[in-house]
Amino acid sequence: MNLRYYKQTDYKKLIDLYKQSEQFKLDEVTDSEEGLTRKVEKDPESLLVAEDNGRIVGSVSIIEDGRIALLFRLVADPTRSDKDEILKDLTEKSELILKTRGYQEMHNTAPTNDINALMERKKLGFQEGNTYTWFWKKIK
Repeated sequence: MNLRYYKQTDYKKLIDLYKQSEQFKLDEVTDSEEGLTRKVEKDPESLLVAEDNGRIVGSVSIIEDGRIALLFRLVADPTRSDKDEILKDLTEKSELILKTRGYQEMHNTAPTNDINALMERKKLGFQEGNTYTWFWKKIK
């Protein structure tokens, strides 16, 4: 498996991965090909994918504005035995990118009713926030 930056030709494979996730509802605006293209044109390092034998098995979008950095759509193929490792690798790479940009924290959300997602975030080192389950992690 290797981590790399998203390219436009990944779109269908990424959407297939998103559809496998039960952590969020696919959104035709948020997850549109045009939106992702604009995102990576503006910041090529802001969308990472984990690839294994030509398949996208994990991904994360970095959203940051100078004040806050958010890991969005942090997801790995739920059928993979190495799902936790994929999420860890994506989180660590995001942390490196954000550290070079001067951030001291990164944030992430998880659905409050999804116990597996909550436990994954805690294993990744995020600290649980308020009732909307916003996670944050210090960048080392």
